[in-house]
Amino acid sequence: MRSSMHSVKSVKDIDSNILNLRHSSKEIKYNFFLHNKKETEILYLQLNAFLIADKNATFENLQAVFDSIQNNYTSALNDFYAEAQNATIEEIDITTVINFNRELFTSNKVMLMSVKDFLLQEKLAGYFNEIPVYRT
Repeated sequence: MRSSMHSVKSVKDIDSNILNLRHSSKEIKYNFFLHNKKETEILYLQLNAFLIADKNATFENLQAVFDSIQNNYTSALNDFYAEAQNATIEEIDITTVINFNRELFTSNKVMLMSVKDFLLQEKLAGYFNEIPVYRT
């Protein structure tokens, strides 16, 4: 439950960033929002499939979801930096994107941890906690 609440708090913390990105007239910011919205929808569909037992919630399957969360975090930021080199973007916009990406990563990661705690046996859940939480 605590992990779920932490996930929700992370999204609440970026509410203004979400609105800023969603309503931005700057294509780079709006596209960044759309990309992350799509990836988050995919994640929540995957987590739901585990919860309703459409997909087997094995350690390996949950770790694959964790890896996709990590990869999306890194690739979204790297893609943004590459696009920002050719776009007119202000420092405050860059800060908004970085903050949004970090908090969304945190939210997605701890929501997975919540699902993991609910579905895995206690011993396996403990092993899952040993996965490095951030890799570059």
